[in-house]
Amino acid sequence: MTPLPDRLVYFIGGRDLEPGEKEAIYESQICKCDRIVDILDDLPKQGPFWVHFDTDYINPIDAPAMRYPAVGGPSAQLIKSDLKALAGCINILGLSVSAWAPHLDVDARTARTCWNVIDADL
Repeated sequence: MTPLPDRLVYFIGGRDLEPGEKEAIYESQICKCDRIVDILDDLPKQGPFWVHFDTDYINPIDAPAMRYPAVGGPSAQLIKSDLKALAGCINILGLSVSAWAPHLDVDARTARTCWNVIDADL
């Protein structure tokens, strides 16, 4: 296996990076932006693509049960809309999802929000 070139990696919406992560990402050729719709026109048209979705990208107002919540971020509805736009323009091979913290999700609100975001008629 060969590593994927940095220029084919898109880092979207990171807000709370660990020491060293920020420097590594910003010193690379990884494409960085705040929202999926910011890069739709720049995506290579060939595919297929793999999408990884960290649920803590969702604003903690909508999905509070995160182990390391970060202030800000787009709403769940906005992310759902962005994912739907992404699925409409590229061939998505698969989607991996990082989990929220179920032990903090006492009312299952975060679980419902996260499942709703990725169930965007993709």
